[in-house]
Amino acid sequence: MTREQGDRPCLVLTAISLRYTMTTDTNACTKGKIPMLRLILSVFALFTLLTGSAHANPVRIESVEAELISGNTVIKAGEPFWAALVLRLDPHWHTYWVNPGDSGYAAQIEWQLPEGFTAGDFQWPTPKRIPTPPLMSYGYETEVVLPVKITPPATLTEGQVYRVGGDAHWLMCKDICLPGDTPLYLDITAGAEADAHPVFGPVIQTTLSRMPANPLGLTAEVAYTDKDVTLTVTSPDASALPGDGFMFIPATEGVIQDSEPQKTTLENGVLTLTMPRDTFNLLAPKPLDGLLVSDSGLTVAKISAQPASTAPAPVPDAHLPANIWVALLMAFIGGLILNLMPCVLPVLSIKVLHLMHHSKKRDGWKHGLAFTLGVSLTFMALVAVLAILKSGGSHIGWGFQLQSPAFVSALAVVLTVVALDLFGVFEIGLSLTRAGNAFDDRKGVLGSLLTGVLATVVATPCTAPFMGSAVAYSLTQSTATTLLVFLALGFGLSAPYLILTTFPALLKFVPKPGAWMDTFKQLLGFPVMATVVWLGWVLSLQTSTDAVALLMFMLLATAFVLWVYGKAQRKGTGLVWSAVVLAALLGLTYFGGQAIGRFEGVNTTPVAHGDWQPYSREKLTKLNTLKRPVLVVYTAAWCITCKVNERLVLRAPETLKLFADNGVEVLVADWTKRDAAIADELAKFGRNGVPFYVYYPPNGSPKPLPELITYETLADIITHD
Repeated sequence: MTREQGDRPCLVLTAISLRYTMTTDTNACTKGKIPMLRLILSVFALFTLLTGSAHANPVRIESVEAELISGNTVIKAGEPFWAALVLRLDPHWHTYWVNPGDSGYAAQIEWQLPEGFTAGDFQWPTPKRIPTPPLMSYGYETEVVLPVKITPPATLTEGQVYRVGGDAHWLMCKDICLPGDTPLYLDITAGAEADAHPVFGPVIQTTLSRMPANPLGLTAEVAYTDKDVTLTVTSPDASALPGDGFMFIPATEGVIQDSEPQKTTLENGVLTLTMPRDTFNLLAPKPLDGLLVSDSGLTVAKISAQPASTAPAPVPDAHLPANIWVALLMAFIGGLILNLMPCVLPVLSIKVLHLMHHSKKRDGWKHGLAFTLGVSLTFMALVAVLAILKSGGSHIGWGFQLQSPAFVSALAVVLTVVALDLFGVFEIGLSLTRAGNAFDDRKGVLGSLLTGVLATVVATPCTAPFMGSAVAYSLTQSTATTLLVFLALGFGLSAPYLILTTFPALLKFVPKPGAWMDTFKQLLGFPVMATVVWLGWVLSLQTSTDAVALLMFMLLATAFVLWVYGKAQRKGTGLVWSAVVLAALLGLTYFGGQAIGRFEGVNTTPVAHGDWQPYSREKLTKLNTLKRPVLVVYTAAWCITCKVNERLVLRAPETLKLFADNGVEVLVADWTKRDAAIADELAKFGRNGVPFYVYYPPNGSPKPLPELITYETLADIITHD
């Protein structure tokens, strides 16, 4: 070795500790103090540490290079660490911020993490305004680092390598826009103590240090009208808001018209910005988060605007009825049409049986009034529950009760009781299908009332023409207005029954009651049992097979109790025995429903819809950006009308061919389980229930379709777009 070579520093490593030092001692490198094998192993270990375990190899998709990096080389159990998605863009290309603006969509990762690991949200650096007249977008050019905090579980195996990552998605645009999709993973080792990555750790920390903040302690309020969004920003120091050209960028898409100018005034430390509202989406986030930007002075501030104490009352959506009288008329007509919807099938047999029984009675009007009263009382109860949930900030809609596994199971028990009564297993004095035995008139009135209750509970998950807009309007008004609209809906639902029982001559075609009615009554029990099977299927989609098994046990126990009661009833029973049976059924329903309710949220798998994709706002935005026609289907497993539409129209061969020939993508917004995002999307169109369908043409505004959809309707709107 020459002198010059000896003066060069030598990298001395220890394979066990993976630490390195620099030395100019040639003896350390040449006199055997470090065995050659240890040196080779150490160099290999360091190379793996710096290049293999803390980041994924960069992947190039079109004009973007994507990489997943970690701020740590070693992680500690239970101690969060930072990773980041890095997107490096070719010149003149850009990608998007969390709010992309008028077009585009934000980058995301569909995480696939080891058991016990969780990932937070991306931290978004300050974006650039990217004008593409007449549109305005917010995004990044050249390179963007999106940090994300990942939390490992409390227990890890030291020395074990864990794979962290998922499928990354982004949109890159220049003159055209291209989607980017690729799996990105990194392997990271668990240890007794965390160790920062010497390269990527500083990169991520530098990015985090430059994140938007609020160093001036600004406070803000926001007020919404039908046309504008007004933001009032107050500074603790009247002179602390220098500069001009202030602009606010919401963190939520669809709040303002991004390409329109914002009016600003600054006086005594109070900055007021008036921004044109996005009249299509009409979103009103509370609080409204975003960035305050100025041309000079204050570069950027992250603020969270609370609702103004004197904010004007919200203006109803343009899709809603103009006033309460129109809403009442629409609700009544919708209630009438609801009698013809497939949703009434579960209770059709009960209504038919009552009509046949009372067709020859002069006092049938009493039963019509009782049925109407039962419907009205049930709608009043629904309004009360809706008012309570709304006051608590819940996102609810029409048919919300069947989104509850506990309610579904309770309804299955009730319908099982009804079916067993129709089959003649028992005759309880307060039966849901008829009160008393041998059609006793006095008790039969109570039976008609309870039939109205049951008909309303079972038949209201779905919407009918005219009804959807009326219900959505009522839920934006006072509780009193909501009550009036719901009562009009109930009167429409019960009107045919009331008319037919009041004017029995209209039922002259019905044969006289006789022995044949017992056979007919038993036959009508089978459609009710079919409804119980359907409810079990709904429950399986909401929860798990364990919950369905528990429901089957509840129904078996119900059948056994009523079978025993029927045996005893034929020998003569008193009120005490009847009360015991009723208490047993109520206890079984309540405690069984509570147990099944604990399974809510266990099944997080989206409901399968064949080759149709599950709906998300991001997917819809992506397809719109790519100029693809889209049909969004708002549906639910508990909505019979939805299923009929899908079977007879949407999945008919000619309809599927229509979709394929015109490149229509179908997104399914499944509301079987509670989903606030779907409730919000429905509200944008002035709707509060399913079924509902919206067609998004490649160019132009979305087009809502009728609840009772036909092939002709679809063909007309798709082919003439």
